[in-house]
Amino acid sequence: MARLPQALRGTPVGTTRLSREELSERQLRRILDGAVRVFARRGFQDSTVDNIITAADVGVGSFYAHFDGKEECLDKVCERISAEAGDALTRALDGGGWTERFCDGMLALLRFAAANPLSARVVLLEAQTGGPRVLARYGAMIDEIAAYLAQGREVSTLDRDWPPAFEEATASGLFWLLQSRLVRGELEEVDSLFAEMAEVALEPYLGPAATRRAVGAALARAS
Repeated sequence: MARLPQALRGTPVGTTRLSREELSERQLRRILDGAVRVFARRGFQDSTVDNIITAADVGVGSFYAHFDGKEECLDKVCERISAEAGDALTRALDGGGWTERFCDGMLALLRFAAANPLSARVVLLEAQTGGPRVLARYGAMIDEIAAYLAQGREVSTLDRDWPPAFEEATASGLFWLLQSRLVRGELEEVDSLFAEMAEVALEPYLGPAATRRAVGAALARAS
């Protein structure tokens, strides 16, 4: 018995035909998921489009329907990871002052990184080698943290004279600590890393004793 070509066959009973837009979105998610694995494990510079389409199990035409090349793909990956981390941050913030919001936000982001180590590796390590757009996105993250830290000057009761670029240097130091743990595969030790990063970030504004209290209170809230 002759069979109809695939293009002329009806949709099987009990299934729903996806629209072109839904198919495209599903395809994009597969590419981005595959790209995260490839960039994190191979490194951006040593990754190829062939690596990505193999990991995503899509055709080369499907990749280029969404991206001009692997640099644009990395930018989209970093955009998606940043949005997911932002959602985790939003869920963690529930009022409080400058100190509480910093602690709750930092702890939430560290737990997100520990739960998504490949994503963390891409956005914190591989982004630095991904070209101007991705590097600008990475720099914007440091600037955002530095801007928030600068608000600590207004709440601090310590008699200090902070240099103009103090917060930018502190934010860069926080990223370095996190990157070091990533490279050593020690992201699971979230509480100790949080305490270490909070000490670097908060002691200049609060002093050691108040920083320890803030860390303990944040861990208690998150337990």
